[in-house]
Amino acid sequence: MDKIRLDKTIKDMLAQRRQKAELDALSYRDFVMSNADYAALDRLLREKELEEMKLSFSGKSAPTSLKAELKRLRGQKSALEKELGINAERLLPRYFCSKCSDTGRYGGKICECAIRLREELLYSDSSFVCKGQQFSLSTETDEENNKAIEICRRFADAYPSTQILNIIIFGAVATGKTFLAGSICNRLAERGLSFCALTAFGLARDFLNEHTSPTAHRTGLSELTDAPLLVIDDLGSEPFYNNVSREYLFALLDERAVGKRGTVVTTNLSLAELCERYGERVFSRLADKSKGIFINLKGSDKRLNNKQGGRQ
Repeated sequence: MDKIRLDKTIKDMLAQRRQKAELDALSYRDFVMSNADYAALDRLLREKELEEMKLSFSGKSAPTSLKAELKRLRGQKSALEKELGINAERLLPRYFCSKCSDTGRYGGKICECAIRLREELLYSDSSFVCKGQQFSLSTETDEENNKAIEICRRFADAYPSTQILNIIIFGAVATGKTFLAGSICNRLAERGLSFCALTAFGLARDFLNEHTSPTAHRTGLSELTDAPLLVIDDLGSEPFYNNVSREYLFALLDERAVGKRGTVVTTNLSLAELCERYGERVFSRLADKSKGIFINLKGSDKRLNNKQGGRQ
């Protein structure tokens, strides 16, 4: 999901939460005020509270008689609420987030509820990324692999203010490639940055849908081209479509290179196999050492060794 659409979705969801809380309170208040005795008591109490407020603004203290009257009216109101079974808390909006009242801002900063929404939306849009993929949870023991993990961690900590934009992660099946890519995504999410993560199968599906859609319905794959960071998992495992796979992948990578947007790719293929499958033009974008690095994870199947399951 691109940043503009992600931000708009979060804004809309917060607005819906806020509107629902306020409408629920208004509806309940209308119901409560249908009781004439309660409505009259509420109106009188508000008048007295306003009188006290005006005195306070003018720098004067409320007289003892007014304070006594307010205490008496509040006691009567509380007793009547109990008698009628009125839940006074429902007369005020019960916001989803009590800190920011569903505005998304608290203390001059983005509220935690908005950050959680962003993470949830990013994860729902990313088929292979899960919160369990964290650099700190790696069980890697190989020295070279740990160096590779550290490179990815530094990249995720600093992106987009990095010299390199692209990372190609090679390795046999279940050596930790997907875990590493997911860890990069999770670190970006922790920093409040957005990304687009999808499997190569999903990428091929998007390419084919774009290619076969009527011209008026084509999107230009803007979610992929405009994403701050694009992460493609398991490139080379997807179906290959003539006149689609190579052409659309090159266009995507070229557009992202022009926009100076980063791309992370995991694959079981070697450089030679990537070149053979996708052609020289795609290979030139993937293998551009001036903008990216290659990481080759070594070792045996971690899923079998650790008996943890899940893709690596």
